[in-house]
Amino acid sequence: MSIERLNWDSQFFGIEVGSTSREQLLTVPDAEVNKYDLLYLKEKKPIEGNAFLLNRDNLLVDCKLIYSKQISDLSFSTNYTIKEYSSSCIIYEQLYSLAYISGEYSRYKLDTNFASGKFEEMYRMWIDNSLSGGMADYLYYIEDGGRICAFVTLKITPEKGVIGLIATDEYVRGKGMAKALILKCEQTLRLKGIGRLDVATQANNHIACKFYEKCKMSIIERTFIYHSWKK
Repeated sequence: MSIERLNWDSQFFGIEVGSTSREQLLTVPDAEVNKYDLLYLKEKKPIEGNAFLLNRDNLLVDCKLIYSKQISDLSFSTNYTIKEYSSSCIIYEQLYSLAYISGEYSRYKLDTNFASGKFEEMYRMWIDNSLSGGMADYLYYIEDGGRICAFVTLKITPEKGVIGLIATDEYVRGKGMAKALILKCEQTLRLKGIGRLDVATQANNHIACKFYEKCKMSIIERTFIYHSWKK
Protein backbone atom coordinates (compact mmCIF):
# COMPACT_ATOMS: atom_id res chain seq x y z
CA MET A 1 0.00 0.00 0.00
CA SER A 2 1.33 3.43 -0.96
CA ILE A 3 -0.08 5.16 2.12
CA GLU A 4 1.09 4.00 5.54
CA ARG A 5 -1.45 4.54 8.31
CA LEU A 6 0.26 6.05 11.34
CA ASN A 7 -1.44 4.36 14.26
CA TRP A 8 0.11 6.45 17.04
CA ASP A 9 -0.60 9.78 15.31
CA SER A 10 -4.14 8.72 14.45
CA GLN A 11 -4.89 7.79 18.04
CA PHE A 12 -3.16 10.84 19.52
CA PHE A 13 -4.84 13.42 17.28
CA GLY A 14 -8.16 11.59 17.03
CA ILE A 15 -8.12 11.67 13.23
CA GLU A 16 -6.92 9.38 10.43
CA VAL A 17 -3.25 10.17 9.71
CA GLY A 18 -1.10 8.60 7.00
CA SER A 19 2.38 8.99 5.57
CA THR A 20 3.38 8.86 1.92
CA SER A 21 5.13 10.80 -0.84
CA ARG A 22 3.99 12.68 -3.92
CA GLU A 23 5.43 9.97 -6.18
CA GLN A 24 3.61 7.19 -4.34
CA LEU A 25 0.32 9.10 -4.50
CA LEU A 26 0.35 9.11 -8.29
CA THR A 27 -0.99 5.55 -8.29
CA VAL A 28 -3.37 5.85 -5.33
CA PRO A 29 -7.13 6.16 -6.02
CA ASP A 30 -8.84 9.29 -4.65
CA ALA A 31 -11.07 7.10 -2.49
CA GLU A 32 -7.99 5.77 -0.67
CA VAL A 33 -6.52 9.25 -0.23
CA ASN A 34 -9.79 10.56 1.18
CA LYS A 35 -9.76 8.00 3.98
CA TYR A 36 -7.18 10.20 5.66
CA ASP A 37 -7.90 13.48 7.39
CA LEU A 38 -4.18 14.28 7.31
CA LEU A 39 -1.31 13.01 5.18
CA TYR A 40 2.36 13.63 5.82
CA LEU A 41 4.23 13.89 2.51
CA LYS A 42 7.99 13.51 2.89
CA GLU A 43 10.03 14.65 -0.09
CA LYS A 44 13.71 14.95 -0.93
CA LYS A 45 12.96 18.05 -3.01
CA PRO A 46 10.19 20.67 -2.77
CA ILE A 47 7.08 19.88 -4.79
CA GLU A 48 6.92 22.33 -7.70
CA GLY A 49 3.72 24.35 -7.75
CA ASN A 50 0.53 23.62 -5.84
CA ALA A 51 -1.16 21.38 -8.41
CA PHE A 52 -1.39 18.25 -6.29
CA LEU A 53 -4.22 16.83 -4.21
CA LEU A 54 -6.48 19.64 -5.41
CA ASN A 55 -9.31 18.74 -3.05
CA ARG A 56 -7.08 19.16 0.01
CA ASP A 57 -5.19 21.92 1.82
CA ASN A 58 -1.48 21.33 1.27
CA LEU A 59 1.07 23.07 3.49
CA LEU A 60 4.85 22.98 3.40
CA VAL A 61 5.40 22.83 7.16
CA ASP A 62 9.03 21.82 7.57
CA CYS A 63 12.38 21.38 5.94
CA LYS A 64 13.88 18.83 8.31
CA LEU A 65 17.66 18.78 8.55
CA ILE A 66 19.76 16.00 10.04
CA TYR A 67 23.09 17.27 11.36
CA SER A 68 25.84 14.76 12.09
CA LYS A 69 29.46 14.63 13.25
CA GLN A 70 32.12 12.08 13.92
CA ILE A 71 33.14 11.95 17.58
CA SER A 72 36.67 13.14 18.29
CA ASP A 73 39.03 11.77 20.91
CA LEU A 74 39.43 15.13 22.63
CA SER A 75 38.96 15.21 26.40
CA PHE A 76 35.89 16.98 27.81
CA SER A 77 35.82 19.55 30.57
CA THR A 78 33.32 22.22 31.60
CA ASN A 79 32.76 24.69 34.39
CA TYR A 80 29.13 23.58 34.60
CA THR A 81 27.85 20.76 36.78
CA ILE A 82 26.03 18.43 34.42
CA LYS A 83 23.61 16.08 36.13
CA GLU A 84 22.07 12.89 34.81
CA TYR A 85 18.44 12.04 35.48
CA SER A 86 18.28 9.01 37.72
CA SER A 87 15.29 9.44 40.04
CA SER A 88 11.82 10.92 40.32
CA CYS A 89 13.10 13.93 42.25
CA ILE A 90 13.36 16.04 39.12
CA ILE A 91 10.76 18.77 38.64
CA TYR A 92 8.83 17.78 35.53
CA GLU A 93 7.26 21.21 34.92
CA GLN A 94 10.69 22.76 34.44
CA LEU A 95 11.52 20.19 31.78
CA TYR A 96 8.14 20.63 30.13
CA SER A 97 8.70 24.38 29.80
CA LEU A 98 12.09 23.80 28.20
CA ALA A 99 10.64 21.15 25.89
CA TYR A 100 8.14 23.69 24.55
CA ILE A 101 11.08 25.98 23.78
CA SER A 102 12.86 23.16 21.93
CA GLY A 103 9.77 22.71 19.76
CA GLU A 104 9.37 26.38 18.87
CA TYR A 105 9.76 25.60 15.16
CA SER A 106 8.02 22.22 15.25
CA ARG A 107 5.50 21.55 12.50
CA TYR A 108 3.09 20.44 15.21
CA LYS A 109 3.17 23.96 16.60
CA LEU A 110 3.35 25.91 13.33
CA ASP A 111 0.43 24.07 11.71
CA THR A 112 -2.62 25.61 13.37
CA ASN A 113 -4.94 22.91 12.02
CA PHE A 114 -4.08 20.70 14.99
CA ALA A 115 -6.35 20.91 18.01
CA SER A 116 -5.32 23.44 20.62
CA GLY A 117 -2.98 22.03 23.26
CA LYS A 118 -1.84 19.02 21.22
CA PHE A 119 1.65 20.40 20.65
CA GLU A 120 2.20 20.85 24.40
CA GLU A 121 0.72 17.43 25.16
CA MET A 122 3.01 15.79 22.60
CA TYR A 123 6.15 17.37 24.04
CA ARG A 124 5.14 16.50 27.61
CA MET A 125 4.77 12.90 26.48
CA TRP A 126 8.20 13.13 24.82
CA ILE A 127 9.71 14.19 28.15
CA ASP A 128 7.82 11.51 30.09
CA ASN A 129 8.87 8.79 27.65
CA SER A 130 12.47 10.02 27.71
CA LEU A 131 12.59 9.86 31.50
CA SER A 132 11.09 6.36 31.47
CA GLY A 133 13.75 5.17 29.01
CA GLY A 134 11.39 4.67 26.09
CA MET A 135 12.67 7.51 23.91
CA ALA A 136 16.05 8.23 25.49
CA ASP A 137 18.82 6.42 27.30
CA TYR A 138 20.16 9.54 28.98
CA LEU A 139 18.82 12.92 30.04
CA TYR A 140 21.47 15.41 31.10
CA TYR A 141 20.66 18.78 32.60
CA ILE A 142 22.20 21.90 34.13
CA GLU A 143 20.69 23.89 36.99
CA ASP A 144 20.95 27.56 37.85
CA GLY A 145 19.78 28.60 41.29
CA GLY A 146 18.12 25.23 41.79
CA ARG A 147 16.14 25.49 38.56
CA ILE A 148 16.72 23.37 35.46
CA CYS A 149 17.79 25.82 32.77
CA ALA A 150 19.22 23.51 30.08
CA PHE A 151 18.83 19.85 29.13
CA VAL A 152 19.42 17.29 26.41
CA THR A 153 18.12 13.78 25.73
CA LEU A 154 20.30 11.13 24.09
CA LYS A 155 19.26 7.85 22.48
CA ILE A 156 21.97 5.33 21.65
CA THR A 157 21.97 2.73 18.89
CA PRO A 158 24.85 0.40 17.96
CA GLU A 159 25.86 2.80 15.17
CA LYS A 160 25.27 6.27 16.61
CA GLY A 161 23.85 8.53 19.27
CA VAL A 162 20.79 10.66 18.50
CA ILE A 163 19.81 13.82 20.33
CA GLY A 164 16.04 13.94 20.71
CA LEU A 165 15.46 17.20 22.58
CA ILE A 166 17.84 19.98 23.55
CA ALA A 167 16.95 23.38 24.96
CA THR A 168 18.25 26.20 27.10
CA ASP A 169 16.16 28.79 28.88
CA GLU A 170 16.26 32.22 27.27
CA TYR A 171 17.98 33.90 30.21
CA VAL A 172 21.04 31.61 30.00
CA ARG A 173 21.48 31.52 26.25
CA GLY A 174 24.93 32.39 25.00
CA LYS A 175 26.62 31.09 28.14
CA GLY A 176 27.84 27.82 26.62
CA MET A 177 25.43 25.46 28.38
CA ALA A 178 24.11 23.87 25.19
CA LYS A 179 27.67 23.35 23.95
CA ALA A 180 28.58 21.71 27.27
CA LEU A 181 25.62 19.34 26.92
CA ILE A 182 26.62 18.42 23.37
CA LEU A 183 30.15 17.66 24.57
CA LYS A 184 28.70 15.55 27.39
CA CYS A 185 26.79 13.50 24.82
CA GLU A 186 29.97 13.09 22.80
CA GLN A 187 31.83 11.92 25.90
CA THR A 188 29.14 9.34 26.64
CA LEU A 189 29.33 8.00 23.09
CA ARG A 190 33.13 7.98 23.08
CA LEU A 191 33.20 5.89 26.27
CA LYS A 192 30.88 3.40 24.58
CA GLY A 193 33.00 3.22 21.46
CA ILE A 194 30.39 4.92 19.29
CA GLY A 195 31.74 7.39 16.78
CA ARG A 196 28.76 9.36 15.46
CA LEU A 197 26.26 11.89 16.84
CA ASP A 198 23.09 13.00 14.99
CA VAL A 199 20.47 15.64 15.70
CA ALA A 200 17.45 16.90 13.75
CA THR A 201 16.30 20.48 13.45
CA GLN A 202 14.32 22.71 11.10
CA ALA A 203 15.91 24.76 8.33
CA ASN A 204 14.08 27.89 9.49
CA ASN A 205 15.51 27.51 12.99
CA HIS A 206 18.54 29.57 12.03
CA ILE A 207 19.88 29.87 15.57
CA ALA A 208 19.93 26.07 16.00
CA CYS A 209 21.53 25.56 12.59
CA LYS A 210 24.33 28.02 13.36
CA PHE A 211 24.85 26.39 16.75
CA TYR A 212 25.23 22.88 15.30
CA GLU A 213 27.60 24.19 12.67
CA LYS A 214 29.70 25.78 15.43
CA CYS A 215 29.74 22.33 17.03
CA LYS A 216 31.34 21.10 13.78
CA MET A 217 28.25 19.22 12.65
CA SER A 218 27.27 18.96 8.99
CA ILE A 219 23.98 18.38 7.18
CA ILE A 220 23.70 14.80 5.92
CA GLU A 221 19.97 14.69 5.13
CA ARG A 222 17.28 17.16 4.10
CA THR A 223 13.56 16.32 3.97
CA PHE A 224 10.69 18.59 2.93
CA ILE A 225 7.55 17.74 4.87
CA TYR A 226 4.05 18.68 3.74
CA HIS A 227 0.79 18.39 5.66
CA SER A 228 -2.12 17.61 3.37
CA TRP A 229 -5.45 18.16 5.13
CA LYS A 230 -8.83 16.97 3.95
CA LYS A 231 -11.09 19.97 3.36
